[in-house]
Amino acid sequence: MSSAASRPILVVILFLAGWSLAFGQAGSTGGTIGKTDKSISGGEEVKPSGEKPQRARPQPARSKVFENPTIDNIRVDGCMKWGPVDCGAPAANHWCRSKGFGRASEWSTERVHPTIFQDPQSSVKVCDYFFCGAFSRIVCE
Repeated sequence: MSSAASRPILVVILFLAGWSLAFGQAGSTGGTIGKTDKSISGGEEVKPSGEKPQRARPQPARSKVFENPTIDNIRVDGCMKWGPVDCGAPAANHWCRSKGFGRASEWSTERVHPTIFQDPQSSVKVCDYFFCGAFSRIVCE
């Protein structure tokens, strides 16, 4: 074969060889050796996880209902101490805070006796009169 006739064949072979070498580069189906996901600075790039970032969903308020709450088996008075002092919301909120909650969202009372006051500094600890009122229900959040 003459050298003039072999040149076109050589060009075709080199062209084909160069084309197949392009498919051998990183990311091709042929695979690679070593890490290919490095940044120029040398650290690895952070790959997206494929999951959308989730926003913090508001959690439903943790709540608990206390039916006929008691201290030492005596119903809790609707007031903090004798007087009547701090009745209703202050006494209900105090109960909820003592149980690890932030506040009382609702409460109800009924006339019963005896009842016990929550304020440890109250001069009277127990109300045993007909006008005493105890919590029948407290909802804490």
